Amino acid sequence: MKRAIRTVELMHLLPQLRDPQSELHLLRSCMGIAKIFFGLRTCQPIHMKDAVILFDEGLCGVVEDIVVGGGPFFGDLQWRLAS
Repeated sequence: MKRAIRTVELMHLLPQLRDPQSELHLLRSCMGIAKIFFGLRTCQPIHMKDAVILFDEGLCGVVEDIVVGGGPFFGDLQWRLAS
């Protein structure tokens, strides 16, 4: 859970760059996401439920900011295309 909290906190700092390409590159390569995914694959799902929910909400918010700049037109279709 601590790792998910730290990762989400880092993700929320990305919009300060004001460069969507750099934000996306850092999100994909430097946010510790690989470690979280490894933890999700190797731990019991019942123990990771809160961390998964927190991480998913944070990731969706950051991707929304990158794709539409925080605008109103981000739905399921845009999420599927972005992910």
